Amino acid sequence: NVMKRVMLTLVLVAVCGLTQAQSYLSDPRYGADTATRMMVLERMNMMKDANDSRDTETATKHAFAFINVAPAASQNAYILVLNYYKMKVNLATEIEERDMYVDSLMYYYDRRMEFFPKSEVGVKERKAQDYCTYRRDDVETVMLYLDEAIEAGKNAGQVNADLVYYYFNYLDEVYVSTDMLATE
Repeated sequence: NVMKRVMLTLVLVAVCGLTQAQSYLSDPRYGADTATRMMVLERMNMMKDANDSRDTETATKHAFAFINVAPAASQNAYILVLNYYKMKVNLATEIEERDMYVDSLMYYYDRRMEFFPKSEVGVKERKAQDYCTYRRDDVETVMLYLDEAIEAGKNAGQVNADLVYYYFNYLDEVYVSTDMLATE
């Protein structure tokens, strides 16, 4: 009797797993064809396993393996890739190398917003803050990103008070350091 229950449970788990896999295999977000979808599913599972094991480097490699083939497959892949580029920016020793990583970071923020628009407000906030952190002297672009982030929050009815505070602190810093006129 107990053995029958165990077998029934195992069968149900297998059927549920196959049903879940079938939904991935028919969903175009995971790739253009079945072979691509199989590869993406495999890489997503390997990414999750590596991430669960706190092996960020391996998890990021798996994310890179599918993120450009199936960009709408996993928002977690973007989170890993963004963290990877932040780490690379912080470890870069040459200005050109650092700039390349900052450009890649901004690119993947844009891609994440493109394929996961529901996360746009928070992503724009982090993008603006990271750009300000890494390219503080690019006042025009920093202000553009901060304005976009605040406007997105306002439009969504969720203005982040910390971001507004950050914005005004940055403005004050720019004003003091450049002795700019209040009308600018």
